[in-house]
Amino acid sequence: MALPDENFVEETKIEWTVPTADGGYIFPYMKANETGELFLIDWEYQEYHFAIYGNAPQNTSDRDMAGKLALAIIRNLGRTVEKFRQRKIKN
Repeated sequence: MALPDENFVEETKIEWTVPTADGGYIFPYMKANETGELFLIDWEYQEYHFAIYGNAPQNTSDRDMAGKLALAIIRNLGRTVEKFRQRKIKN
């Protein structure tokens, strides 16, 4: 994912492996920008692109919370898509 006027540094990349509700795996990663003031966590699931973007706080526990939020979203992805498809079929 690219944002206008922001360059996220590859060397700051932290990557995870996260299982989805439908048994797949996603590999999200977090990067910081050149000044270290901003972070970006992004990933793809099927044809969807997701991102969490924000100021990199001095207190790393705040940034860690963004990572935990990403993990919670990813772990439920397969379940959410399947429920949506079931509702669509019923209607």
